[in-house]
Amino acid sequence: MTGRRPRAGSRRQLPGSLASATALALVLLVASGCSTLDNGGQASQGKGCGSCAREVEQLRTRITAIPEVRSVHRLDYTPGKSSRLFPTLSLDLYVEEGSVDAVRVAVMKAAWLSHVTPLDEVLLDMKLPTGRLVSQQYTLATEADRKPYADAWGPRPTD
Repeated sequence: MTGRRPRAGSRRQLPGSLASATALALVLLVASGCSTLDNGGQASQGKGCGSCAREVEQLRTRITAIPEVRSVHRLDYTPGKSSRLFPTLSLDLYVEEGSVDAVRVAVMKAAWLSHVTPLDEVLLDMKLPTGRLVSQQYTLATEADRKPYADAWGPRPTD
Protein backbone atom coordinates (compact mmCIF):
# COMPACT_ATOMS: atom_id res chain seq x y z
CA MET A 1 0.00 0.00 0.00
CA THR A 2 1.35 3.33 -0.98
CA GLY A 3 -1.18 5.42 0.92
CA ARG A 4 -1.58 7.77 -2.02
CA ARG A 5 -4.79 9.70 -2.37
CA PRO A 6 -6.36 10.34 -5.76
CA ARG A 7 -5.62 13.79 -7.10
CA ALA A 8 -8.42 16.34 -7.15
CA GLY A 9 -10.36 16.03 -10.38
CA SER A 10 -9.19 12.47 -11.07
CA ARG A 11 -11.82 9.94 -12.05
CA ARG A 12 -12.40 6.76 -10.15
CA GLN A 13 -13.70 3.72 -11.98
CA LEU A 14 -16.78 1.91 -10.75
CA PRO A 15 -16.46 -1.84 -10.38
CA GLY A 16 -17.75 -3.62 -13.51
CA SER A 17 -20.93 -5.03 -11.97
CA LEU A 18 -21.87 -1.69 -10.40
CA ALA A 19 -21.29 0.12 -13.69
CA SER A 20 -23.45 -2.42 -15.53
CA ALA A 21 -26.22 -2.14 -12.95
CA THR A 22 -26.11 1.65 -13.15
CA ALA A 23 -26.31 1.56 -16.96
CA LEU A 24 -29.22 -0.89 -16.85
CA ALA A 25 -31.09 1.29 -14.33
CA LEU A 26 -30.60 4.33 -16.55
CA VAL A 27 -31.91 2.47 -19.62
CA LEU A 28 -34.98 1.26 -17.67
CA LEU A 29 -35.62 4.74 -16.31
CA VAL A 30 -35.55 6.28 -19.79
CA ALA A 31 -37.68 3.49 -21.26
CA SER A 32 -40.31 3.75 -18.54
CA GLY A 33 -40.86 7.39 -19.34
CA CYS A 34 -41.64 6.61 -22.97
CA SER A 35 -43.98 3.67 -22.87
CA THR A 36 -46.32 1.57 -20.83
CA LEU A 37 -46.82 -2.17 -20.89
CA ASP A 38 -50.04 -3.68 -22.11
CA ASN A 39 -51.51 -7.03 -21.06
CA GLY A 40 -49.34 -8.92 -23.54
CA GLY A 41 -46.18 -7.40 -22.12
CA GLN A 42 -45.63 -5.47 -25.33
CA ALA A 43 -44.44 -1.88 -25.09
CA SER A 44 -47.22 0.36 -26.32
CA GLN A 45 -46.28 3.77 -27.60
CA GLY A 46 -49.14 6.13 -27.78
CA LYS A 47 -50.19 9.67 -27.34
CA GLY A 48 -50.97 9.89 -23.68
CA CYS A 49 -51.78 12.89 -21.57
CA GLY A 50 -48.88 12.26 -19.15
CA SER A 51 -50.13 12.87 -15.63
CA CYS A 52 -53.43 14.02 -17.19
CA ALA A 53 -53.97 16.71 -14.52
CA ARG A 54 -56.27 18.84 -16.70
CA GLU A 55 -58.16 15.82 -18.05
CA VAL A 56 -58.63 14.38 -14.54
CA GLU A 57 -60.01 17.72 -13.29
CA GLN A 58 -62.48 17.79 -16.19
CA LEU A 59 -63.52 14.24 -15.32
CA ARG A 60 -63.86 15.17 -11.63
CA THR A 61 -66.25 17.99 -12.64
CA ARG A 62 -68.38 15.56 -14.68
CA ILE A 63 -68.50 12.97 -11.88
CA THR A 64 -69.31 15.58 -9.23
CA ALA A 65 -72.31 16.59 -11.38
CA ILE A 66 -73.80 13.07 -11.27
CA PRO A 67 -76.95 13.60 -9.12
CA GLU A 68 -76.45 10.42 -7.03
CA VAL A 69 -72.84 11.32 -6.12
CA ARG A 70 -72.74 13.11 -2.76
CA SER A 71 -69.02 13.83 -3.02
CA VAL A 72 -65.80 12.74 -4.67
CA HIS A 73 -63.41 11.73 -1.90
CA ARG A 74 -60.57 10.72 -4.25
CA LEU A 75 -60.02 10.62 -7.99
CA ASP A 76 -56.50 9.69 -9.07
CA TYR A 77 -54.90 8.71 -12.34
CA THR A 78 -51.79 6.54 -12.41
CA PRO A 79 -50.23 6.36 -15.88
CA GLY A 80 -48.83 2.89 -15.16
CA LYS A 81 -45.31 3.81 -14.17
CA SER A 82 -45.50 3.33 -10.42
CA SER A 83 -46.79 0.49 -8.27
CA ARG A 84 -49.64 -0.25 -10.71
CA LEU A 85 -48.59 -1.80 -13.98
CA PHE A 86 -51.51 -0.51 -16.04
CA PRO A 87 -52.79 3.04 -16.58
CA THR A 88 -55.48 3.23 -13.89
CA LEU A 89 -58.19 5.62 -12.80
CA SER A 90 -59.07 5.18 -9.09
CA LEU A 91 -62.19 6.72 -7.56
CA ASP A 92 -63.57 6.86 -4.02
CA LEU A 93 -67.09 8.28 -4.02
CA TYR A 94 -69.78 8.90 -1.43
CA VAL A 95 -73.10 8.04 -3.09
CA GLU A 96 -76.82 8.01 -2.29
CA GLU A 97 -78.39 4.81 -0.99
CA GLY A 98 -79.82 2.67 -3.79
CA SER A 99 -77.82 4.43 -6.49
CA VAL A 100 -74.93 2.01 -7.00
CA ASP A 101 -75.96 0.79 -10.45
CA ALA A 102 -76.76 4.27 -11.76
CA VAL A 103 -73.44 5.61 -10.46
CA ARG A 104 -71.49 2.70 -11.98
CA VAL A 105 -72.94 3.40 -15.41
CA ALA A 106 -72.52 7.17 -15.17
CA VAL A 107 -68.91 6.93 -13.94
CA MET A 108 -67.91 4.45 -16.63
CA LYS A 109 -69.54 6.57 -19.31
CA ALA A 110 -67.74 9.68 -18.04
CA ALA A 111 -64.40 7.81 -17.89
CA TRP A 112 -64.94 6.28 -21.34
CA LEU A 113 -65.75 9.64 -22.91
CA SER A 114 -62.91 11.45 -21.10
CA HIS A 115 -59.57 12.42 -22.60
CA VAL A 116 -57.67 10.57 -19.84
CA THR A 117 -55.38 8.30 -21.85
CA PRO A 118 -54.10 5.68 -21.85
CA LEU A 119 -56.73 4.06 -19.65
CA ASP A 120 -56.64 0.30 -19.05
CA GLU A 121 -58.38 0.02 -15.69
CA VAL A 122 -60.99 1.82 -13.58
CA LEU A 123 -61.19 1.05 -9.85
CA LEU A 124 -64.41 2.36 -8.35
CA ASP A 125 -65.17 2.39 -4.61
CA MET A 126 -68.58 3.72 -3.53
CA LYS A 127 -69.44 4.36 0.09
CA LEU A 128 -73.13 4.42 0.97
CA PRO A 129 -74.71 6.43 3.81
CA THR A 130 -75.09 3.18 5.79
CA GLY A 131 -71.30 2.80 5.71
CA ARG A 132 -71.40 -0.12 3.28
CA LEU A 133 -68.62 -0.08 0.69
CA VAL A 134 -69.20 -1.32 -2.86
CA SER A 135 -66.13 -1.86 -5.03
CA GLN A 136 -65.89 -2.61 -8.73
CA GLN A 137 -62.95 -3.07 -11.09
CA TYR A 138 -63.32 -2.46 -14.82
CA THR A 139 -60.68 -3.57 -17.32
CA LEU A 140 -60.26 -1.73 -20.62
CA ALA A 141 -56.91 -3.17 -21.69
CA THR A 142 -57.96 -5.25 -24.70
CA GLU A 143 -60.32 -4.74 -27.62
CA ALA A 144 -62.63 -7.40 -26.15
CA ASP A 145 -62.70 -5.48 -22.82
CA ARG A 146 -63.48 -2.24 -24.63
CA LYS A 147 -66.15 -3.53 -27.03
CA PRO A 148 -69.20 -3.25 -24.72
CA TYR A 149 -68.32 0.37 -23.90
CA ALA A 150 -67.66 1.24 -27.55
CA ASP A 151 -70.97 -0.36 -28.50
CA ALA A 152 -72.81 1.64 -25.82
CA TRP A 153 -71.11 5.04 -26.13
CA GLY A 154 -69.10 5.00 -29.35
CA PRO A 155 -65.31 5.20 -29.67
CA ARG A 156 -63.22 6.92 -27.02
CA PRO A 157 -62.36 10.48 -28.06
CA THR A 158 -58.69 9.51 -27.82
CA ASP A 159 -58.92 6.52 -30.19
